[in-house]
Amino acid sequence: MNGFEVAEPYAQALFRLPSSLEEKEVRKKLLTFLSELWKTQPFFARFFYNPEISKEEKSSFLKKGIADLDLINFLLLVFDKGKIRFLPEIATKYEQLVSAVSGRLIVTVVTAIPLDAALKNRIQTQFAKRYARNVALIEKTDRQLIGGALFLFENKLIDFSMKRRLEALKYSLLKDSHAQT
Repeated sequence: MNGFEVAEPYAQALFRLPSSLEEKEVRKKLLTFLSELWKTQPFFARFFYNPEISKEEKSSFLKKGIADLDLINFLLLVFDKGKIRFLPEIATKYEQLVSAVSGRLIVTVVTAIPLDAALKNRIQTQFAKRYARNVALIEKTDRQLIGGALFLFENKLIDFSMKRRLEALKYSLLKDSHAQT
């Protein structure tokens, strides 16, 4: 099971908590911030995994920076269930849910090198035309792609990466060589 499959029910549960769209937007920003902390600051993960720090102390720590009691309880539940390592995926799924309600389409573009402004604009315009929605672009880089791009949105993946093309070519060549023997 991948991180996004694990994240889906947690993001759905958080999304279903009674709150206005404005409150969901604020919660989304907090969750995104916490997700970035999780990915970039090892002390944050160590804090959650430290058995010497009680659940009450963790809750108290979170309350100092987060006024949203529902979000605090959610984070503690996710931790108790052993799924806190999926916080970045939960944040992404939650952002998609909130964006869908607000009429935005979140598209994550993964490329080997950063995109220039003109190409970002073209991609955003094409998705906006195709899906008739406002588009928010999230850019990520992954040098392993070699070239091309991956587009992730609404549980869909469009893979135009050079890495995938090379893997397909390799598979095709191996398949042909096995057929000839």
